[in-house]
Order: sequence, then C-alpha cells, then structure tokens
Amino acid sequence: LLTELRVLTDAARTQVIQFHNGEYFMDGISMKKFSLTHESVETGIESDGTRIQGKLCSMFLPLLLLIKENDAKIHFTVDLKESYVKQYLESRNVEAFSVLPIRINNIITGFVMVQWCSGQKAESIDYSYVIGEMKKATNGITVQLAQQK
Repeated sequence: LLTELRVLTDAARTQVIQFHNGEYFMDGISMKKFSLTHESVETGIESDGTRIQGKLCSMFLPLLLLIKENDAKIHFTVDLKESYVKQYLESRNVEAFSVLPIRINNIITGFVMVQWCSGQKAESIDYSYVIGEMKKATNGITVQLAQQK
C-alpha cells in the first residue's frame, strides 16, 4: 500500500510511523516515542529507516498537531515555523508533505506520511487527488495493522 501510494502521488517517500512507550524518565514517568515501521522510497532517495527510531514525541509537537487535525492537506516545509521538525524535514530535503493519523480502537497509534523531495513535484501536486489517495491508503494500512494483534 505504501509503494502504491508513493507511485500514485509521485512522492519521494511514504512512511508508517507508530507510537510506543520506550523508556522512563528518572521520576518514573514514561516517555512517549515513535518509530518508523514501514517505508517506501523512490530510487535515489535515502531511507529514514535508521533515523526515525525511538524519537521523543515532545521534539515533534508541530508535526503531532498537524496529525491531530486529521486532514491530508499538503504542507510546505518552508511555511512551517522554525522548529526541530522544520530543521529535520529540511535536512531530509522534504519540500512538501502530508500526514494522516492511524486510529485503532479510536486511539491514534501512529500516522502515515507522504513526502515530496523535489520542488518541481511539490509545486505540481494535484491536491484533491493526493488527499483521496492518502485517505484510501491510510484506511487500508489501519485495517492491516489492526489485524496484526
């Protein structure tokens, strides 16, 4: 499903990132983290597989707020406020991206992310088409992940 979504949307990367509880702070409060669990990349694009493992959610709050909106609209990295998220995406050459939450039993357990790493491709995105494909793929991925239990 990720590869199909990547090809249909002419994206550089498509990813499934899932939340988990990794470790604990000294006071015993659990750390909320996320890790990349599935990815499809275009030829010549570097994988994020080793880069997105055990990331603290608190460092990605602007991204998490976009995920909570539950709207597959296209976001341009240049338009983001200065933050760790913006710096991270810029370092990965992400020009534009779209995110949708994965909900299992009405709990957000992760998200699907599509990234475009070419300014030319980002400028020629068919918004309504991408949003429709994102919703279909996210629904299919949610069903598959829910069945893994």
